Amino acid sequence: MKQPDVIVLGAGHNGLVAAGLLAKAGVSVTIYERRAELGGLAGTIDSGSEKASFAATDFGLFRSDLAETLELARHGWDVEARRAAASELIGWRSNSGPKMGRQHELRLFCDVARLIDAVAQHSRHDAAQMPRFLETVDRLSSRFEELLRTPPSFSGAASIAREPELMRFVSASLEDLLGWWFESHALKAALAGLALQNTGLGPRHEGTGWLLLYQLSGTREGLLRPALLEKSGESGQFIGALAAAARSAGAVIHNRLGAKAIKTRSSRQRGVVLDDGSVVESPWVISTLDAPATLLGLVGAPHLPVRSVRILRRLRMEGSTVRLLGVGGGDQETGRSVIASDLDEMQRAQDWAKRGKASVNPWLISANGSANAHYLPHSVCDDRGAVVEFQKTVRRTLERAWGTSTDDSSGEQWLSPQDWRAHVGATDGAETGGWMTLDQSLVLRPLSGYSGTATPIKGLLLGGAAAHPGGGVTGLPGAAAATAALGRIERQE
Repeated sequence: MKQPDVIVLGAGHNGLVAAGLLAKAGVSVTIYERRAELGGLAGTIDSGSEKASFAATDFGLFRSDLAETLELARHGWDVEARRAAASELIGWRSNSGPKMGRQHELRLFCDVARLIDAVAQHSRHDAAQMPRFLETVDRLSSRFEELLRTPPSFSGAASIAREPELMRFVSASLEDLLGWWFESHALKAALAGLALQNTGLGPRHEGTGWLLLYQLSGTREGLLRPALLEKSGESGQFIGALAAAARSAGAVIHNRLGAKAIKTRSSRQRGVVLDDGSVVESPWVISTLDAPATLLGLVGAPHLPVRSVRILRRLRMEGSTVRLLGVGGGDQETGRSVIASDLDEMQRAQDWAKRGKASVNPWLISANGSANAHYLPHSVCDDRGAVVEFQKTVRRTLERAWGTSTDDSSGEQWLSPQDWRAHVGATDGAETGGWMTLDQSLVLRPLSGYSGTATPIKGLLLGGAAAHPGGGVTGLPGAAAATAALGRIERQE
């Protein structure tokens, strides 16, 4: 088997981005993916008569410059056309039901005038505050995007402290941050849901404010970028375009063939042992698996520094998001809707998860016939009684929010953190490669002492959500890994 310059493990969106960028730079790249389907958690799964998005709820975070470089429009995914057709960032619906009248719903539009008018229906104070809030976020976005795209360093992290407004966003809890600006429960719950979706965190966690800036930064449209949701009948086009772009640039993709080990000697990787027992050597390997799955699973603790093993075993990884496909009812044309009453309820739901229990009052994000429910910890998924009760609670919440019945559950499909683990090998069902708290982000991601894409093993880089800057369909971790590998190849390290 011909030795490629770089091996990429995992054909999720970050793996495909890394391979496509390297191949366009003239580097020979081979991807190995255990599953038949490409895309990882951003890929698709059979749902009745069609395929639905497995876990990703929004492709709008994917960076426009990456789409242009990879020529995704030529391969069937025109980001600009989709953004031009979209109008809404996120919505909110009370879980108490439509009986609340106009106070039952709030829609946050990408057009500022429409946004302010919608907010005014709930609070004139918040409508007056919104322009100043948007101006602040817009001012911070370029600096924040620089932090996300630059290899993290302690000097870079320390520079945040010299910028009070940025420091406030990065260090504060969402409850405190949003409380400084707004009074409406609806508006605060909508923005908190946007920031916290699929993270396992609650609005009172210190440092969750940076997740809101993470969602509002980094696209050409500015802070109010539209959600790009794959609609019925087209699921898989995004990943299909990424795969086509990588292949057209010269990358080779092997599906149904994953890695079971990374050969290591003297703290350097010496090749990848595939599922069929064959060994492929390459000077560079980019793994898009999470840090424990890569380093403890494929490399093995005996090849790692003792300190790194201890840190890896202490990382907070546990996933807690449940995805429900085939949801009846609801307005399927209004983008995403956060279904909750207020921040207190959202935090109470997370408090149950902190105690290792399924939430009795989950909050949801509903979109395009699916719903993501928070929180059912991975450690609880084996408790059948708790899972069934959680599912009943989610159905009742949807019924109250949309004023419809979900009695017919024949077309429903539930995906739990156990499915995330089985699907892509995510440790403890982690949705974002590990919690995106401040102690596991920026210079501390993927782990203390090895930031950005680096690992304790020479020739091995991380290029998935476990690497800087983290989860979400941004493409940035894959791009960072490609840049790091290309630089090392050019320097002949």
